[in-house]
Amino acid sequence: MPNKSFQREIELTDNQSLVIKNLNGPIELIACQGNTLHIEAKISSDNQKVVDETDVVVEETPNQVTVRVEPTGSRRLWGWKSGGESARVDFLIKAPQWVSLRAKNLNGSIRTVGFIHLGELKSMNGELEAEGCSGKPILKAMNGRIVARSCPFAGLEAKTMNGP
Repeated sequence: MPNKSFQREIELTDNQSLVIKNLNGPIELIACQGNTLHIEAKISSDNQKVVDETDVVVEETPNQVTVRVEPTGSRRLWGWKSGGESARVDFLIKAPQWVSLRAKNLNGSIRTVGFIHLGELKSMNGELEAEGCSGKPILKAMNGRIVARSCPFAGLEAKTMNGP
């Protein structure tokens, strides 16, 4: 299966939050010590052109780092918006445990481990899992279950339409 890899490291400041947006594939977020954000992504598809025309984009502002998947080339116009084939992008992200975190996924699971400021997790078609996290998260899954293990949340909003 054709694929390509993406890797990047960023030094975060204390006031930056992290936003992850994926269309197809799992997002795994692991808390770590320090201030370094480690981003790894594997982009794959049965179609080499789909792989070649899919990129991971990282945008940095003083308050936020956004990581998202974006079609390029001819797929930018015709890709996901018109029902074209989308690549699978598997994310493994290691981020400082203190970062305020939000993640959104259309077709895939989101798993978080060890964050103290878990924010909003949303998945249209996939499971949400939080382990050892705290904060006041909002967890929303349209077609998937929501699991929280060993999470001393100060408050929690959880909604699922078709899942436990």
